[in-house]
Amino acid sequence: MIWSYVLLLKTRELAQYLVGKRKAIEFIKPKYAVERQDSEDVRQKILSISYTDWKKMGWNAAVI
Repeated sequence: MIWSYVLLLKTRELAQYLVGKRKAIEFIKPKYAVERQDSEDVRQKILSISYTDWKKMGWNAAVI
């Protein structure tokens, strides 16, 4: 689960609490676990790509 989605859900819960649709609210940090599906070699190759090469490939660095 990505953090922007967690923030969306918690904001919605807060709004529901404030208008009385929810009786309680919890602000606990969700457990976050990511299992890697790539190797260290692949990760290093990706990290070594220059910004200009990323742009040539059509990737936007702001999305990553």
